[in-house]
Amino acid sequence: MRQPTPQQVLALARAVTTKNALLLDAAGRAQQGDNGNALFVSLEQAVASGHAFTVEPREGLIALDVDTVDGELPAWLDQARVFCADQGCHLVEVTSGGASGGRHLWVVLPVGWGNRDFADALRQAVPALATKEQSRQVRHTQATRPPLSIHRSGSQPQLVSPTTVDAALQLLTGPRPNQTNGISPGIQQLLCEGTDRGRDVALFSIALSFVNAGYTFTDYEWALERSRFRGHGIKLQVARSRLDADTLTQTPAASSIPAPNDVG
Repeated sequence: MRQPTPQQVLALARAVTTKNALLLDAAGRAQQGDNGNALFVSLEQAVASGHAFTVEPREGLIALDVDTVDGELPAWLDQARVFCADQGCHLVEVTSGGASGGRHLWVVLPVGWGNRDFADALRQAVPALATKEQSRQVRHTQATRPPLSIHRSGSQPQLVSPTTVDAALQLLTGPRPNQTNGISPGIQQLLCEGTDRGRDVALFSIALSFVNAGYTFTDYEWALERSRFRGHGIKLQVARSRLDADTLTQTPAASSIPAPNDVG
């Protein structure tokens, strides 16, 4: 791949964060401003500076910082890729740019998954990531260099998959996975963001949407336990009691309904 343009690096940075950037020095430490505090700048300033910089992943996106061991990528990387793919995630993999040959794996989460919940689930699914030493490799809020942004050594990272900037941007900025599964965008947003008012009404609306889309109550429970409504089991039963039991428990043909782990 040829050297990315500053415009491409900026576009990728905007795709993975909604916040400012933290400039790094040659040792990988945060640069200090005149007031002695860490130096945060706009994404435009960070790209133009020529320095390495980090950002906090936006909601709906986490990153894996993959270090090599004796020059080899760790076995848990394949396990993490499989788990993320099984959940329907979109993946953008980039070399870290360092001499060791590490990787950064950016994971676009399906609707209904929050960053922290997915990070916790990933650590449970991949035992190596549950250890104290490796758990910090899962970045759901921690600073991470955006795709193709320069390494502190000055070396240039490369895309591994997909292999073009346009394809990577499409995955990072397009609809989150499972947004075309028959559940309306409004209900998907409600699952993702929750509500401070009318929780029972919201749960009933979500349940009706799942029924109309052909899902079972098991699917409905699965999605809610991975949404902002997690832990409201009593209210689930209230919503269930207001639905037509025959409709709710009727299971469509397998070919017409995604598996539970495909429900956003």
